[in-house]
Amino acid sequence: QVLGRGLLERFSGLPRVRAVRQLGLAAAVDFGVPAGRAPWPVDDRVGYRISLAARRHGLLIRPLGDSILIVPPIVITPAEVDHLLGALHAAATEVLPALR
Repeated sequence: QVLGRGLLERFSGLPRVRAVRQLGLAAAVDFGVPAGRAPWPVDDRVGYRISLAARRHGLLIRPLGDSILIVPPIVITPAEVDHLLGALHAAATEVLPALR
């Protein structure tokens, strides 16, 4: 529940976030351009760039295309979930404004 609430609070309505998905402790944030616009070029590697930025905030995360997958360990604490989401949000807000 902490993960789901945190995802929605930090990422719902954020420009260039297409969807936030969750099933149990598995979740994803899908990034993309607004509907009706041409997609980002594949060479922009948005998910990869966000995952690299997340490392600067102490988070190792895995991209899949323009999505970031979140699969924390079952023993994760609420404080660790907060760090995970804060680092991911910080990384996304660093990378996304620089895109076309």
